[in-house]
Amino acid sequence: MANLLYLSKDERKVLGIATIRPANMTDAEFRAYQRQQKAAREKATRIAKGATPREQSAEQKEPWKALGISRRAYYRRKAAGTLPGTFEHRGTNSWQLDPKDLQPGTNQCHTKEQSAQGPARGASPRQSVSAGGHSPRSIPRVVPTGRPLPPPLPEWRGDEHRDLFGEWDQLGVVARKAVQAYVGGIMPVEVIRAMRAFQKARMLKQEDVARQIGISRPQLANAMQG
Repeated sequence: MANLLYLSKDERKVLGIATIRPANMTDAEFRAYQRQQKAAREKATRIAKGATPREQSAEQKEPWKALGISRRAYYRRKAAGTLPGTFEHRGTNSWQLDPKDLQPGTNQCHTKEQSAQGPARGASPRQSVSAGGHSPRSIPRVVPTGRPLPPPLPEWRGDEHRDLFGEWDQLGVVARKAVQAYVGGIMPVEVIRAMRAFQKARMLKQEDVARQIGISRPQLANAMQG
């Protein structure tokens, strides 16, 4: 059909015909022509995306020959940034100071900026003094030197001691007198023994005992540790 229509390559491209091959072209030549056209389209797409054409690549120009080094050394120095002409290769010695950087106007500008930022950097809120006096940091801290003593027992505790320690007859004479005379503070040894015997007999916790006495558990613990 291509031979009957005398369809050339340019006419086929202008008309957008893709299924009919050009005239006077065999199947093998048409397949090669299709591969060539596909490669051209892919190349144009890569260039549009920013890729470097092959004819302009380093492999084609071979810049290592102009530098007098091997291909491997060229790519190694390129990766390290030590090729001639790169920023890393120039170093700091090749950099020249611009005379305009030394003009008085530039220095004055930097001086103003430093003077404006100086007081703000020097100020410290920790060293400021409030209207009421010194800051809380300068106030001396009071450090406790000993264990606090428990407060006296409540005034209404007299009737509850009998229920707390059980019947008075179960206690010894010394313990009974010590319990009756106990009004608070550090417990005598006899009262501590009676307290522990009561906890063991009633199977109560220290919190329950302190609640019946009318004090807190830490206060009871401090009194029993005396």
